[in-house]
Amino acid sequence: MTTGLWLSLGAEKPERLMTWLEEAGFTERAVYRDQDDGGRSAAVRDPESNIWSLGTYEGG
Repeated sequence: MTTGLWLSLGAEKPERLMTWLEEAGFTERAVYRDQDDGGRSAAVRDPESNIWSLGTYEGG
């Protein structure tokens, strides 16, 4: 079964979140990259092999 969850957190420096996740045992799957909407996205895998997508969105 696949389950999805959308969680929105305010983060001025998303790289800090990536550092914290790596310290918690997550592994980077995709580095942060710029998106057409002005946001940035990345992906990580947790210790149980679940993949989490991360991103920023300026809104508008």
